[in-house]
Amino acid sequence: MTNISKLTSPEQIERFKKEFERYQNILNLQDYDVEFRLGGLGEWTSGEIRVDVEHRSAIVWLSHVLEKSFDVEKTAKHEAIHLFLSPLRDLVNISTKYSDTPKITESQLTAIEESMVRMLTKVII
Repeated sequence: MTNISKLTSPEQIERFKKEFERYQNILNLQDYDVEFRLGGLGEWTSGEIRVDVEHRSAIVWLSHVLEKSFDVEKTAKHEAIHLFLSPLRDLVNISTKYSDTPKITESQLTAIEESMVRMLTKVII
């Protein structure tokens, strides 16, 4: 059986928003103003988040084309955990920017964050 891509349905969008907001509450992140958008993301990307920690705002993107096997709940949880970790990511970026010690690269930071998100996705109910 093939995993054929299809356009994201209005039902998937609403379920995604509802699940994201559920995890936003579980993780005590209600002080963030979150906007949801639908758009073209990378070939293997179903969701993405951009966070402005200072202004406590975020834009959560959901791909307009999803694989047949797309898991709405898991993706919503995954992006909410990125929101949860965003202050830590911000702190690392700031501290390495003004430090004389060797800096962590953006790709290294992303790899560490993705590893943490994958692990937390498994343990947060």
